[in-house]
Formats: sequence, structure tokens, C-alpha cells
Amino acid sequence: MNSNLKEITTQRQLKNGTRMFQCTLTGDLYASYSSGYVRRKNANSYRPYQLNKKRFTKRFSIWSNKEYDCVERVMIESEQDRLDLINQRNLKIISKLQS
Repeated sequence: MNSNLKEITTQRQLKNGTRMFQCTLTGDLYASYSSGYVRRKNANSYRPYQLNKKRFTKRFSIWSNKEYDCVERVMIESEQDRLDLINQRNLKIISKLQS
């Protein structure tokens, strides 16, 4: 992890397999969940958003007898891969602020 990220995980979160980080420069929060999700909450917003990659698929509804476009998130199984994603996204935001 880069030096701008400070781990703020509570004991309860740790027990649930969640790890939380806060950027000391921006105040943004990052979360890695054992389910495979990675989320970022901007310091100025109320809602976190997902950082996981998207997969576009089609689904068929038997109720309407139509096919729909759907977006699924690709889960990241490895905790290290989730932490790497958090680190990369944070470094990208910091580099934009500094330029």
C-alpha cells in the first residue's frame, strides 16, 4: 500500500472479512470485501461505488419473453488483488490532483 492510505478497519469488519482504508490526502474511503467487491466512497458523496470491472451479458426473461442487456461485476477472489486495485486507483487519483 502506498503511504497515503491508512488502514481504518474495525474489529467487526475484520471479523467479517472486510478491510477499510482512508486516503490521508483526499479523505476518500476504500473497502475490500471478502465477497470479491471493491468500493470507493468519495469524501464529498454519500454513496460508495464499485471499482470492480464490468461484464456485459444478455438475460432472457420468461415473464416478458424478451432478452435484456445486463451488467455484472467481476468479483476479485484474491484479497491481494483487491488491495492492489485499491492502491492503483488511489495512486491514479493522487497523480491527477498533483498535475
